[in-house]
Amino acid sequence: MSRLSKRYAKALFSLTLDEKQLDSVKKDIHKLNGLLAEDGDFSAFITNPIISRSRQMSVVKDTFSGVVSELVLNFLLLLARKKRLNVLPEIILDFNRLILVHNNQIHAEVFSSSPLTDGQIDKIRQRLAKLTNKEILMNTSIDEDLLGGFTIRVEDVIIDNSIRYQLSKLKDKLVA
Repeated sequence: MSRLSKRYAKALFSLTLDEKQLDSVKKDIHKLNGLLAEDGDFSAFITNPIISRSRQMSVVKDTFSGVVSELVLNFLLLLARKKRLNVLPEIILDFNRLILVHNNQIHAEVFSSSPLTDGQIDKIRQRLAKLTNKEILMNTSIDEDLLGGFTIRVEDVIIDNSIRYQLSKLKDKLVA
């Protein structure tokens, strides 16, 4: 992400904590993220360099007044005034990362060849929590390309416990 988006996200996060509005701002950011994902017109609007500042501010005010908190509305108006609405998707990503850090949480994705039991999921979550010293927010999905076992992605780290990887290690030992 850009340094610019990180600065804006940090400023919003800091103000959110100061104003003790983390829950409401988090909900508003989630709404904005959903709007960006679902509404191509809104995405096109915020990235269009031809639209004037005053038009952007007017549309933001009309669209979001009463829909988001005053703090988020003022933040969006600031972005419009500075012609930085185009950075909003990156700001949202950075803001959500700051929330995770604040809550001492981390996302993990587990890919398995077949559905995992609740016991297996809990065991993986506990081991990851012990490794990272963070609460694990975990998503599981099936990867039909796996022969068996599972792989885990935590941020930029991949833990490969698949049968394919185990066979590869065995092959390397036999060849050596």
